[in-house]
Amino acid sequence: MKMKIVLIVVIVILVVGVLFLMRGKDGGSDNALSEQRESEEASAYGTFVDSSGTYPTLWAEANLPQYPDAKLTKERQGNSLKDGVQVTFETDDSMEEVIAFWDTELEPLGLVKEVGLPGNDFAQYVRYVNGEKIMTIQVTKIADSENNKVHAQYHE
Repeated sequence: MKMKIVLIVVIVILVVGVLFLMRGKDGGSDNALSEQRESEEASAYGTFVDSSGTYPTLWAEANLPQYPDAKLTKERQGNSLKDGVQVTFETDDSMEEVIAFWDTELEPLGLVKEVGLPGNDFAQYVRYVNGEKIMTIQVTKIADSENNKVHAQYHE
C-alpha cells in the first residue's frame, strides 16, 4: 500500500515538474514568448489599429470593393498582399445583404465562393478563393444592436 502511495506521489511530482518547465522557468505565463510572437506577427502583418475611416493602401491596390455606407472600425495591413490586409466595419445591412454584396463584387475579381459555413442569426462565415488569392468574410451580430460587424481579410 505504501509503495502505491509513493508511486502516485512521484508521478504527480513529475507531471507538475513537466508542466512547470513547459510554461517557462518563471513558473508564470510565457509572456516573453507571447510578446515575441506578437512582435514578429506585427512586423510581418502590421498592427491591428483603429481605423482612420479610410481603407488601407493595400486594399485599394488590390482593387478590393469598399462596402457602401459602412463605418470602418479597425484595419491592418502587412508589407505586401502576401502578408495580407484586413478591415473590420459595422453596417446596418442584414447578414444576407452583406454576403450577397461580397458574392457579387468578388466574382469579377475571379474570387469564387469556396466555403460558406451554415450560419445562424448571430454569425456567418464565407471564404472566396482564386488560386493563391483568398478572401474571408465573417459577419457577426452586434449585441443589443440592429447592426452587424464584418471582418474582411484578404491575402495573395
